[in-house]
Amino acid sequence: MARPRRPDARGVPTPSGPVELHIHGVGGAPPEDILEVSATCLVAGDESAGFFRPRHLDETPGARREAYSWGGLTSASRLRALWVLLAPFAIANLAGWMLRHGGEPTDTDPRRRLPTEEIGVAAIRIFGLILSVSLASYVALATSDVIGFQCGGDPSCADRWWLLPWAALGGDANRSVALGLVVAVGVVLLVAWMARRSQIALHSELPVDFAAADDPALRVNLTQAALWQSPQVAHRLGLAHTAGALTAIALTAAVPGSQVGDLGEWAPVPGWIILAVTALVLVRLEGVTSWVHIGLVALSAGYLLLVTAALWNGDGLAGVDGRLPGADSLTVVSFPVWALATFVVVVVVAILWRSNPHGSLRSAMVAPGLLAGAAGMVAAFGSGFLIRLADLLGWATPVSDREPAPVRREIVFADWVGDIAVVTVFALVVLLVSIGVVWFRVTPARDCSELAIRYAERGGLDCDDEGDREWANQVGRAEAVARVTDRAAAVVGMAVVVVLVALALAVALSDDPSGMGLGSWVEPLIGPASLVLGILPVVAVVMIARLYRSRAIRRVVGILWDVATFWPRFFHPWSPPSYGEKAVPQLGERLATLSAGGGIVISAHSQGSVLAVATLCLAEPSVRERTGLLTHGSPLTRLYAPFFPEYLSVELYSALAGRLRGWINLWRPTDFIGGELATPGVDDREVFDPPASRPAAPGQPRPAPFRHSDYEKTDEYAQARAELWSGIDGA
Repeated sequence: MARPRRPDARGVPTPSGPVELHIHGVGGAPPEDILEVSATCLVAGDESAGFFRPRHLDETPGARREAYSWGGLTSASRLRALWVLLAPFAIANLAGWMLRHGGEPTDTDPRRRLPTEEIGVAAIRIFGLILSVSLASYVALATSDVIGFQCGGDPSCADRWWLLPWAALGGDANRSVALGLVVAVGVVLLVAWMARRSQIALHSELPVDFAAADDPALRVNLTQAALWQSPQVAHRLGLAHTAGALTAIALTAAVPGSQVGDLGEWAPVPGWIILAVTALVLVRLEGVTSWVHIGLVALSAGYLLLVTAALWNGDGLAGVDGRLPGADSLTVVSFPVWALATFVVVVVVAILWRSNPHGSLRSAMVAPGLLAGAAGMVAAFGSGFLIRLADLLGWATPVSDREPAPVRREIVFADWVGDIAVVTVFALVVLLVSIGVVWFRVTPARDCSELAIRYAERGGLDCDDEGDREWANQVGRAEAVARVTDRAAAVVGMAVVVVLVALALAVALSDDPSGMGLGSWVEPLIGPASLVLGILPVVAVVMIARLYRSRAIRRVVGILWDVATFWPRFFHPWSPPSYGEKAVPQLGERLATLSAGGGIVISAHSQGSVLAVATLCLAEPSVRERTGLLTHGSPLTRLYAPFFPEYLSVELYSALAGRLRGWINLWRPTDFIGGELATPGVDDREVFDPPASRPAAPGQPRPAPFRHSDYEKTDEYAQARAELWSGIDGA
């Protein structure tokens, strides 16, 4: 849907006087809806993230109002839905920010990383590198093995797919594989270019140095601007990941080439050395300039060029049958590396938690759980894609189940590919069943008698009346469902334990060593499982595209995506862009401008409250002294403090509240995202939801729970807003 054309009033002098600044949440409402006016004009920023005022000031009696609309940073274009394909990288990056350390959110100076913390950062970054390398390996297997060698190397298969450029090579296996390498390189470079382009766009208006060599990870928090102005970290990580991915593509062909004689016996060795050096560079990113990373990219590109040229001019693959021999060596090696890196992170998390026990150990262990989930997603999507591609081009079959080929070309894939597909679908089923069990076991949090007391002066309830009992049950269940959010980590943990135990038993009881050693019972399930995995990426893109168009869906699902993309790319450079890197400095600059003319009341909903707090932590004392904060539906305590205790905590909220003109937080027991802050200095106020037990007028339905939306339409909001304004006016 096209955006409305709004007048550009940037550069117009800002009138003096108090300002009410609204910041939306995950719904991404347009500024007209936020301000409840028919038309607005842009006064600062841009259309993707800007500040808007009513076009006609007479529509807003009283204090001047503005809306900060930042939804364009996460959902401006439907093409951004494609970022969901990089969700494993976003999850890995998020895990890095969850790593516990010895810092406090209230620290005002950068700190020094302890040796244990250095190990944790290095392990997560190496894990992220393996994710990128695995992505490149899967792409190279698809383009070089499945398409290039098995189909492109057979004229009968290549001719059937004449749209593919491989058909023009006349069945030359070596050149088909070389062409597959080129295509894989194009895909990887496209991902790297998109990440780099978005990084530059985020920092285009800020005086930051991409060539800096410092590493602020686990050294700074929300009180230091370096958290949002350190693009050099993602820049150097991006170069290292590009070098690793290019090397992975080269190894996909170097190992087969060394086995058939097109390349020397030691041809794969330089590739393994480059990967090892790249990992070592990530272990100690501090002080390593971008020139070192550029050198790694050049070295990997040169190695890839030599491998490609040798294959193009060779002929050793002409007599090879089945799969490209040894092409999946790197992918197979990545499995134990993933397991080792995850184990290291588990140990580091346990050690750091014991030395600084913020929150529960279960919450701390979410970080390694996310890493395992990211690895599973890459393996699942990659395996499903290989199987569906093989089925599209010919007759897909595992190595252990080869039979004489029918009329269509037989496309072979490794047994472990099919096993991963089955395991992934099994894990999804277990997770869905776990969620279903929790969901259907939810019972109303309050019975009718409790709600009757609560609503005694708001319409009352007669618990002997069937209609009143049904309404009370609806409200009580809404409150109970909202509490399910607090058990999300336990549900996921339960599902992980069930899957791991089931896999361990399957391997222990199986006498079939092929693939992952699960047993022959897996083979009939490979086809249906691969179909599910092949459809999942498409469904994910469609759902995200739909999410961006529907505020209702975005409120339910978008909070998870916005939490993941809030943090900068300090641990994986190919994660989707961090909107916080632009929104926080931009909002801070606007607050400084507005506070110079008078007081400010910030009304921040949901994720907007996180942006507001992050910005106010960096604001000058003079700005905070003139600012009142009204948060509603805020996830600050519920979703952020338990999992990011070194960045957001009740101690930080309390310290910030003491420096503001006032801070009121509105919450509902039916809200599945927002909640109490339970912080000294913050005035927590419960909002009745529904506001009354009876219809507002005869003939209208009884009010239903609002849950996470429409706080602005409640009496509690109007009262809190009036109190903050009286404090600003009396300053």
